[in-house]
Amino acid sequence: AGAGAGLVLARWALNALPALLPVSAFQLDYGFRLDARAYSYTLLATLGTVVLSGLAPALRASRAEVAPALRDGGGGGRQRSVSRTVMVVAQIGLAVVLLNAAGLLLRSFQRTRSESPGFDAARNLACLFMHTGRQAKGDQVTAVYERLRREAAALPGVRRATYCRRLPMSGSGGGATVKVEFPSLKLPEDQRRVGIRYNEVGPEYFAVLGTRILEGRAFSGEDRAGGARAVIVSAALAQRYFPGGVAVGQRVLVGGREAAVVGVAENARFNSIHEEPQPFVYIPFAQMPSGEATLMLESLREPGPLVGLAKKLVQREAPEAVVMSSVTLADHMKEVLFEDWVQAVLSSWLAGLGVALAAAGLFATVSYAVGRRMREFGVRMALGARRADVFGLVLKQSLWMAGAGIVLGLAGTLAASRVLRGMLYGVEPDDALTLACGAAAAAAVAVAASLAPAFQATRADAAECLRAE
Repeated sequence: AGAGAGLVLARWALNALPALLPVSAFQLDYGFRLDARAYSYTLLATLGTVVLSGLAPALRASRAEVAPALRDGGGGGRQRSVSRTVMVVAQIGLAVVLLNAAGLLLRSFQRTRSESPGFDAARNLACLFMHTGRQAKGDQVTAVYERLRREAAALPGVRRATYCRRLPMSGSGGGATVKVEFPSLKLPEDQRRVGIRYNEVGPEYFAVLGTRILEGRAFSGEDRAGGARAVIVSAALAQRYFPGGVAVGQRVLVGGREAAVVGVAENARFNSIHEEPQPFVYIPFAQMPSGEATLMLESLREPGPLVGLAKKLVQREAPEAVVMSSVTLADHMKEVLFEDWVQAVLSSWLAGLGVALAAAGLFATVSYAVGRRMREFGVRMALGARRADVFGLVLKQSLWMAGAGIVLGLAGTLAASRVLRGMLYGVEPDDALTLACGAAAAAAVAVAASLAPAFQATRADAAECLRAE
């Protein structure tokens, strides 16, 4: 019955999954299917679980002796009580591990979201990934994208437009490098040429994307093909390769051609939201044109409707260009954060499931123990014990199991710190606040699961228990 219910929930979850996936520039099929392999696995896992969980009780029941069972009042025994207690403590320990992992991953996700990517992620941008084909070369490519930029900027609701070879963190070649030499540095011959990641950007790129120019200037109309070569470097590159971080006015060789550093831009993320600030070079698109480019339109309102207008513009003004895909910057950032979001959400669901199972196990164990001890509680109350004393006695047993499980869970969390460390950003796996919150939540759940059995114990009838004795 449980396996059947699980398969129904799985089918519902798979049907709901597309709504949870981010709007990607390139539609992907993740291949999630309920096929024969999935059903076979479910059947085998269910049968294996039934055998493993039912084998020990079945063997114990088959070896029961009559006389001890009668003396014990029909079943039970210390051995069974100890095994149930160990199982509950283990469940609570696992729940604490899952709670701590979920708390750490949620805090990590919050830190990631609050981290500046080096541009304004809240900008209303519509982005079109394009290609001009193999026929257009050099100045022809630049002319196509420049014409599209001017026409796009004139569309209703568009504030500004620009283009670049690749959108930051688009996963489309962000690891490509260009050889850069620094004549001002006296380096050995084999160390003079350094591979540095780069991007070719059009006019107003920094203004449209919201990347700050810390020193010098942004690219202008003077930075065209045939003009004086110019580059803009990231702050990380300026600090690493120029004395005192003063880069503006310095000369460098980019791809074997001399260029002047005209500006320093703030550090930005290019491949991953988690990457550390790295050296980066911006090159005027006109001085290093590429057939592939991303056309970006800054909208005065929600940018979604602009995508259709921009595609029609491309068909009309540049029929030789092909729009491969499109996305808004907001959807692009959701895709960038998707892995962190999935880790946080899935760990939260698993933590909730673990807590529910631990609470159910504790409730069942305490309820069973209370049912077997009702006669004892009645006698205690007949001899003068107050209801609060009986209530506290039951709650004390529950809190003892919860405390043992919490200690076990904290130890498990610290033991798993090496695995967790690789999944966290800006948070340490031994973060005291998160671990304390996880322990407190587990304790609160344990108390809540024990309240009903504890109240049941206080309802023991002393007179009836004495008559039974």
